Amino acid sequence: QQRQVYLKMMAGNYRPRMLPCDLYNFGTSLSSGRRLFRQVFSKMWAKLDTVACEMILENALSNAFKHGCPEDPGVSFTISVDDPDEDSPEFQVVFRVTNRPHPDRPRLTDDYIQSLIRQVPTEFSRCVPVLSDQVGLSHCFAIAKTCGFELSLTEEDGLVAFENRVIAER
Repeated sequence: QQRQVYLKMMAGNYRPRMLPCDLYNFGTSLSSGRRLFRQVFSKMWAKLDTVACEMILENALSNAFKHGCPEDPGVSFTISVDDPDEDSPEFQVVFRVTNRPHPDRPRLTDDYIQSLIRQVPTEFSRCVPVLSDQVGLSHCFAIAKTCGFELSLTEEDGLVAFENRVIAER
């Protein structure tokens, strides 16, 4: 299903599908089988594009373990809700993955992160496998752009933080 969604996105034929989602169960499912330092998931329902969110978060969690500190990546995964005004039909869901950086790798700078974002594919290419690890992060930014999500990747105070902010419906 994810591959088909990605192909539709790259072809410009994808329309986000807002589906009901239990955020707690969604987070629990994504974290299953992973040794997380910390996991906290909001106990709330939201309508959002679960397939697109799952594609981005699977990549973020995998990258946190793969590129983080090899001895102890200290990966945390949280799902929170920003100021849920019960009268508003929309609210923001914040998906956040953090980890300790690899000590032998250069620090993530804004310039480096921007260079990754600029690599976002603009059209389907048969030269690179669709779910290739080579461009996983740029895939995330392409998915986010298609779905109107706000992504950020930062490194501050000894912590790498990947955040996906999504406007959800009640």
